[in-house]
Amino acid sequence: MNRRLRITVAAAAGAAVLGTVAVALPADAATPNLQFHLIQFDSPSNPDTNANSSVNGEFVRIYNNSTFSARLDRFTIKDAAGYTFTFPAHVIGAKKTVYVHTGKGTNGRKPDGTRDSARLYQQRGWHIWNNTGDTATLRSSSGRVYDTCRWTSRGTGKTTCGSLGNTVVGPEPATPTPTPRITTPTATMPPTTAPPAATTPASDKPTTSEPPLAD
Repeated sequence: MNRRLRITVAAAAGAAVLGTVAVALPADAATPNLQFHLIQFDSPSNPDTNANSSVNGEFVRIYNNSTFSARLDRFTIKDAAGYTFTFPAHVIGAKKTVYVHTGKGTNGRKPDGTRDSARLYQQRGWHIWNNTGDTATLRSSSGRVYDTCRWTSRGTGKTTCGSLGNTVVGPEPATPTPTPRITTPTATMPPTTAPPAATTPASDKPTTSEPPLAD
């Protein structure tokens, strides 16, 4: 029995003794299929106000169409105007969804306060999605585009962003090649030193005055 086999057998035996279960994790190269499933861009409140209940009526729902869980840490959702939400540490399970509400709230709870780990909040005090047209973009922390969703009219106030499974994940952005700096040597002139100024030595004799002339 070679050394590698002995280590493998020993590890398996140790796991059996401890009652542990090995869990298969996806390979590092596996890319999750994450996509916009629904965007409620027009809050159901009528009219829209800056009340938190109205702002939270706007939300984005993302679906993980993969067979494994995916981490969303530092992923971003961005609209056409540049408003950006950065995900906190969050895991989305296989075939599961996560909601991102525009307004303020406690992550892990629905707007009414009941527990729901699939709820996140942008913590804004105003609506950001334009009813007459906007574009949502989902990117990873490295800048890879996972999905986009665009609408051009109010319609019913929401969009399903197309059928599931039709998203083509973009490539990882290229790493820019640093441009080498070219420096031209500059001739260095020796410092110019001015000669010391001539000074008149002070006399060490006391100064005396001539006596006044007699009348």
